[in-house]
Amino acid sequence: MHTRNYIVHGLILSGLCLTLFMLCAGCEDNSQPSYYNQPVNVSPLAISPSSLTLGADDTFAVLTATGGTGPYFWTVSNGTLGSLDTNSATTVVYTRIGTTAGANVVQLQDANDWMAELTIIHVASTNSSQ
Repeated sequence: MHTRNYIVHGLILSGLCLTLFMLCAGCEDNSQPSYYNQPVNVSPLAISPSSLTLGADDTFAVLTATGGTGPYFWTVSNGTLGSLDTNSATTVVYTRIGTTAGANVVQLQDANDWMAELTIIHVASTNSSQ
């Protein structure tokens, strides 16, 4: 009697394992092209231009996010030297404030929290009347 119970339980357990295996094996969707399962190639996040110096008479510069994954978020380290026309576009306009010499760091962050920086050098006026 015990032997028959072990056989019945063994058959039930084997059937459950086989059913579970067949359910799990059917989880892959092989009807889709294989490129759907490939990692996305994303180029490194960068700011174009990669270096920038503004003379005393230069009032603005156009900055563009390259690589990474949008949406993008822009910030400046020193709002007294310059500002951005927006903080969430692929291309932004940096506007110099005044003619004070200094350096302003523009930071760019993408949707994956990658960061890129550009240091904008501000050259002071060389005109002695100012």
